[in-house]
Amino acid sequence: MLSNYISRKLGRIDPDEFNAYRTVIPNTVFVHFEKEGNKQIITIKSIDDKKVDDLLISEAKNNEEALDVINDLVLMYKNVPELYRPYFKRILTPQDGKSKQKDHTLVKS
Repeated sequence: MLSNYISRKLGRIDPDEFNAYRTVIPNTVFVHFEKEGNKQIITIKSIDDKKVDDLLISEAKNNEEALDVINDLVLMYKNVPELYRPYFKRILTPQDGKSKQKDHTLVKS
């Protein structure tokens, strides 16, 4: 336990912790987009088919930024420490690779 704490403080990745955090990454995330001016308002509606009771909302200028924002929101919601987040940066990707109007499903890649 102490070695894990020291590793985190020094910025080292513990393989066991990394694998443990990998298990909290959801398989699916349902997202709603709303265009507002020149930006997109992103709302996460459900994670692994369970409605999200907390307000998970952000904005992005384009689809690439939206994908980053969604991944960051999910990792933060799942309490993945910042040290491990870069390794899961693009873990969620669009299910079919295409835009479906205002609603999208992202899946674990």
